[in-house]
Amino acid sequence: GEFDLTTGIENSTHCFVLSPNSQTRLCWDLAGVFILLYDLIMIPVSTAFDPPENVYLATMGWITLVFWSLDIFASFSVGYVLDDGTLVMDPYRIARKYLKTWFPMDIVIVGIDWLIIMFGNGDVDEKNAGLMRAGKMLRAMRILRTLRLLRLAKLRQLLNKLQDNVDSEYV
Repeated sequence: GEFDLTTGIENSTHCFVLSPNSQTRLCWDLAGVFILLYDLIMIPVSTAFDPPENVYLATMGWITLVFWSLDIFASFSVGYVLDDGTLVMDPYRIARKYLKTWFPMDIVIVGIDWLIIMFGNGDVDEKNAGLMRAGKMLRAMRILRTLRLLRLAKLRQLLNKLQDNVDSEYV
């Protein structure tokens, strides 16, 4: 269904599709900004210095991984606004747009993170050559984690949307 913001007329609604201007989405996007800022600091630090694992880093690693994994699913159920002000709430159109825009990057980045979780952190016994090869691969995968910084392209979009919501008379 579509909702024209200028006239306020909504043709149809889908109960599981969230408006991009809703309070729930605003909170989700705000959490996304904070997680992006955390990634901006911690990914280069962990790649360059490989700090020892502790409870804080492990917890934040899981929080960010779960957040970005859930964000993929959430992106399939959030409407979007066309240039003419029309709010698109049709699940098919939402999915088609997401699959053509952010989905490929999101799935690659989150997939790399899940592979790192599944195959360990790359610490291997120096005596085992097979494990050394696996360790080198996992270290290379850790470097690929820097691809998560590509999400910074979303940061400007999120900050603009948050500012629009704050400036809006409807929020």
